[in-house]
Amino acid sequence: MRYAVGYSANDRGRDVVNLAIAFALRQGASLDLVMVLPDNSPYNVVHPPAAGYASIVTDQAQRWLEEALALIPADIAAQAHVRKGESEASVLIAAAEEFGAGLLVIGAGSNGLFKRFTVGPVASTVLHAATVPVALAPQGYGRTDPITRLTCGVGLRAGAEDVLDVAAAEARA
Repeated sequence: MRYAVGYSANDRGRDVVNLAIAFALRQGASLDLVMVLPDNSPYNVVHPPAAGYASIVTDQAQRWLEEALALIPADIAAQAHVRKGESEASVLIAAAEEFGAGLLVIGAGSNGLFKRFTVGPVASTVLHAATVPVALAPQGYGRTDPITRLTCGVGLRAGAEDVLDVAAAEARA
């Protein structure tokens, strides 16, 4: 099994990697870390692209992903990917589909009351449009031992059965 992991080079990204490790240890899954960069487009902040700008940003993203890979235990297979696009949510969903991922792990927002768990704009879009089950890493998630408890929310849309299947598999494990 493979899990796609939406990574950002900050504390939230570490939270997401920690949760992905916890799931991967329980299920024996491999991880595909994905960092999304803005696409070169006339609607982007930097346009026309400054000479060398794209390569500098891509190189920095690769370094950040190498740091993220160093967080993952050696017994978990992991790869890093840089993707570009206008919508972070759509790029993450497309990557999960491309990898045949059984789960997409992303971060929840951290701007709620007392910095509690909230669903930010990217997470909201992913939750409403993802074609694979999604796991939201709470802010400050520091555990990497296998998951022992989870909450599963489903609706009536197509794919709800897949979410229940993943949750049931986790519960059985």
